[in-house]
Amino acid sequence: MIRFDFANPYLIYFLYNLLFIATVLALFFFKGFFKRNEEAILRLSGVLLLYSQGVLYIFPLFEGNYTLPFFICRITTLLVLFYFFFGGKFLHDVLFFFGSTGMFAVWIPAGPIDNIANLREYYFIGHYFVALFPFYLIAVKNYRPTRPTAIAMAVGFGVFLAAFVPVNEAMGWNYFFLSDRNPLFDMFPWMNHYIFAFLHALGLLLWFWLLVKLSDFYYDKSVS
Repeated sequence: MIRFDFANPYLIYFLYNLLFIATVLALFFFKGFFKRNEEAILRLSGVLLLYSQGVLYIFPLFEGNYTLPFFICRITTLLVLFYFFFGGKFLHDVLFFFGSTGMFAVWIPAGPIDNIANLREYYFIGHYFVALFPFYLIAVKNYRPTRPTAIAMAVGFGVFLAAFVPVNEAMGWNYFFLSDRNPLFDMFPWMNHYIFAFLHALGLLLWFWLLVKLSDFYYDKSVS
């Protein structure tokens, strides 16, 4: 695994975000190129993402460790990997809305920028592709999200998260940040895991609603 402690973390942060923004712009300004070469681009991206997932899940097994994909971005990463090799229009809704949460991991890389020195390549590769996917769907696949779908995705995740609480507690896990180590529980003593799940879903709903509004604006401008 590759650590990013060999350079100034602020420089790495700048270059990572610059790459992300440049790719987003390329998807829209050169959408014809991506459409013509879509299959090849998806397969090459799939190979890179497959490597990152091997580093994350398989390599640790040789050291007697393991990790599970019980974070929203990790689940989405596996779905993106499936899409890269097999496609599937039925995944568009999930990959658009849940993939959009990967943008926060690009803007805020697991905490303060200095923390970049503790991250590995699988973090950057996985979140890069996850965060790009909503833009790919709009620019290349002409996907248009809807408000009912946004509501369904946020409510569905909230229900799933609440149902996961007892599993997380029984196993002593910190997946989905449902752990006493979550600083929010120290800042707000009244907050329990179920309230956190509700607020998490509410936050997603607001974020998803914003994405729908922005996509509507984009398509309205494109038509006019």
